[in-house]
Amino acid sequence: MPTDRKAKTIDDLNSVMENCSIVIATDYSGVDVAEMTMLRSVLREQGMKFKVVKNTLLKIAAEQSSWPELQTLPDGQTGMVFGYGEVQDTAKVIIRYIKNSGSQLKLKSSVMGSQVLTLTELEYLASLPGQDELRAKLVYTLNAPITRMARALNSPITNLAQVLNAHVQQN
Repeated sequence: MPTDRKAKTIDDLNSVMENCSIVIATDYSGVDVAEMTMLRSVLREQGMKFKVVKNTLLKIAAEQSSWPELQTLPDGQTGMVFGYGEVQDTAKVIIRYIKNSGSQLKLKSSVMGSQVLTLTELEYLASLPGQDELRAKLVYTLNAPITRMARALNSPITNLAQVLNAHVQQN
């Protein structure tokens, strides 16, 4: 039976996991307090959370939640990134942070829905465009033929107007 403090930690983990769309496991060994504080603030600005958890408590919380796949993630010193919203945004933010800051933080694996992702799959996910970018490309793709048709239909009229205007200016 866990102590009251551990039970509260498990409840906190369950509440954090409740609405998240992706969980990324990291190894934070070698990361100092200042860097950890900076990481947390960067993630917080993006609406994400970073929690350092005891592996046994995470396994218990995962067992109790709708994320049983999380039981496979903890190994060694584990820090968990909890992302809400688009999954590739979370992957992009954490990978970009590690590259730009030169952080010692190491990515392990992640869980998206009921699927456990390897580090390679997580990096591929981060390389995919987001929903907003895909929507913009779709709108452009749908709009381009209509725009070309409008230009083609206006072209003879525009050319006639230019010829008439040149004739008027010559006289």
